[in-house]
Amino acid sequence: MSPLQTSLYFREWGLVRKHYVAQGIDPKLADAKRHELHKKALGQMKSSKAFTNADLDKVLAVFYAITRPADLNSQLRQMEQQTERIRRMQSDCRRLVMQLPKVQAAEDSEFYAKNYLNTVANSLYGVAFAALDEKQLARVTGTLRSKLRDVVPF
Repeated sequence: MSPLQTSLYFREWGLVRKHYVAQGIDPKLADAKRHELHKKALGQMKSSKAFTNADLDKVLAVFYAITRPADLNSQLRQMEQQTERIRRMQSDCRRLVMQLPKVQAAEDSEFYAKNYLNTVANSLYGVAFAALDEKQLARVTGTLRSKLRDVVPF
């Protein structure tokens, strides 16, 4: 997790812990419950230090169910974070590829851009662009940025 994600995680955990203590649970027992919540969210025990973005999303959703039980929207929004991140990364890739001179010069630049992204995804991972996960999209984004630096002067 990034430092900001770690801060968010412990801030939200602090609210859960405070809730448990207010319910009369011993603070040490409340601290032990943190790992139980990880298991509930992820289906296995996992240290917060080893969380992926998707893991953090799931754990935060469980935390929100405890600290904000009446706010279903925040819980659902948290559960959709991975999908939203992927959508945003795909959009970034499309924006970057549209800046490439050969895409801009194409007669049908949208069609060319889509094919370009599928070609990059297929050459790196053997799948279509739409099937890429977050980690793969991050690599494609880096590849596109590098390509732009090579062909577009600053």
